[in-house]
Amino acid sequence: MRARVILYDERTNSVLLIARKKGNQQYWTIPGGGVKAGESVTQAAVREIKEELNISIEETALNFLFTAADLAEPQRIYLAKISRSRYNSPIIHGEERERMSAENIYSPAWLIVDKLETIKLQPSSVQARLCHYFFNLDKLTTYPQ
Repeated sequence: MRARVILYDERTNSVLLIARKKGNQQYWTIPGGGVKAGESVTQAAVREIKEELNISIEETALNFLFTAADLAEPQRIYLAKISRSRYNSPIIHGEERERMSAENIYSPAWLIVDKLETIKLQPSSVQARLCHYFFNLDKLTTYPQ
């Protein structure tokens, strides 16, 4: 199981994602990672955001959106509202920073939600569901677990 968090700023209607360059591939991904033994999925989500982006969020700030069970490793997707002005220029930290090289780049960046349809977000099945969530008029509707 993996835990991922969409960091969302309502005021600017933007999300914090990570641009990836891995060899010849270029795509976007949602911050997050694997659940460790003895850890809940929400604990993993909070830990991963702190490790990758040095952003502290509380478990209570996580709003469950959906589980992407169609992937090799299921992923639980959460949304947490944060202020872009507080984290306007995020940088990568932790293991991702240590693994960076000219062929393996992690670049966190804020994107206006309207761009979600036009970027290459991995995995693509998650991208379709996020677009449905953000572009649906009833944003209180979430996918079943």
